[in-house]
Amino acid sequence: MVHKMSHLITRSEYMQNSKELHVEYYFQFATPVFISIVRNVIGEERIKSSKNEYFNDIALHIWDKLQIVYNRKQMELAGDYLTLSVKVCIAKAIAAKIRIGQL
Repeated sequence: MVHKMSHLITRSEYMQNSKELHVEYYFQFATPVFISIVRNVIGEERIKSSKNEYFNDIALHIWDKLQIVYNRKQMELAGDYLTLSVKVCIAKAIAAKIRIGQL
C-alpha cells in the first residue's frame, strides 16, 4: 500500500468535498504496481507535458486500457467499489502526484 494518510477518506466525506479531496481520495487506493503501470504506460513526460488539469488531452481509451492493481480492502473500508471510471480516477490521481513531483 502506498497511501500513508492517518485518516481514511470515506466515500461520504469525499462526496461532501469532492473538489478538494478528489486526488487524495482516489490516490489512497493506489498501489506501487499501479503507480509503475501508470508511469510506464502513460509516461512521465506525457503526464508532465499535459496542458489539461484533468489530463483530458490524453485519450480516454489509453486510461481505460490500463491494467489495475488497487487496494481493494482500503476501497471497501471507504465505502466504494471498483468501476471503470474509478480506475481512471485512481490512475489520474497517480498522474497528478507525478506531475507535482510527489511520486
